[in-house]
Amino acid sequence: MRDITIDDVKRFLRDKVEQTLKHIHHYHWDTNRFDEEEVQKRIAETLKKEQELKDHLKKDYKGTLSKIEKEIEESSKKRTSSKTRRMLTTRV
Repeated sequence: MRDITIDDVKRFLRDKVEQTLKHIHHYHWDTNRFDEEEVQKRIAETLKKEQELKDHLKKDYKGTLSKIEKEIEESSKKRTSSKTRRMLTTRV
């Protein structure tokens, strides 16, 4: 597995910011309506996952870091493949 570079981290964070901005846009324009019960359920799930990640970090820092690196690498591959698809479709 390759080391994570600053550019990889920047791309990963840029993707997350774009997702957040899309969510804010939906919320602002009220185009993304949620069931309040479902929202609370997802918040609880997110908090649980966050706590699990913290626990994993305390128990197995290197293993958890490896897991995060894999997620970043997958995100990078998805971004690259979507760019390639867009380039191919615009050329056709």
